[in-house]
Amino acid sequence: MGGSIAVTIRDMDGREHRMCRWTNPLPHVINNVRLFEKDRAYLKTYLDTWYEMRKDYMDHRQDKKFDNPMTDVYAPYPYLAPEEYGLIVIDMVNNLILHAQDYTSIGRLMAVTLQNDVEDEIQLKELVDAERITHIGRCYLPKDKSEEISRVLTPAKGIPWKEAERLLNSRRFYMDEHGFFMLDTKPFEIIDYRRPGGITATPIQTQSKEIGLAFRAKLKELGFEFTGKEKRIWKSYYNE
Repeated sequence: MGGSIAVTIRDMDGREHRMCRWTNPLPHVINNVRLFEKDRAYLKTYLDTWYEMRKDYMDHRQDKKFDNPMTDVYAPYPYLAPEEYGLIVIDMVNNLILHAQDYTSIGRLMAVTLQNDVEDEIQLKELVDAERITHIGRCYLPKDKSEEISRVLTPAKGIPWKEAERLLNSRRFYMDEHGFFMLDTKPFEIIDYRRPGGITATPIQTQSKEIGLAFRAKLKELGFEFTGKEKRIWKSYYNE
């Protein structure tokens, strides 16, 4: 079902796009060869949807006669601050993707989430063809819930599409082994504030105060500035 998530993009020219977006397209949008390659046309397509909603909102915020039925769900919130599921910041100047959110993995594709439609298969094939798959991962859940989850990574650089397709269609892989594909996101470094121990580590709670403080401090270091409204949202979201 999904919901709302804050997404801020600092593009290659240094312009910031502060948005509130629907969660569901994000796994396709972010774990994508075109994003990693900073494809301007690809980025424009994603941003255009936002600016169309913003214009719709500004034109009709009084009469509420919006052209897009979702305009008043997302467009009123153009903030660099977490919203519902959290916050993702894509900094194309410093080649960083920073996030603290409860919706999608970044830099990792869970096989079970790729079972929905043809688009999922196309997304994976493009990553395979671009040699963006670095490892195949498997998770083994312990019988004793007090024990740690066992994660096994197998190098997979240059994996042929037939093998990736076989895994994708293997119920054992995507269900029993909780299989996933690790991605080469270069030039982007992924900083996940929920997993200070690394992308395959067990996450800590998204709304922990320590996450909010560390995340905001890093954004300040990178030159992002916060409005008074945004500061209040941060403090409320992280119970500071």
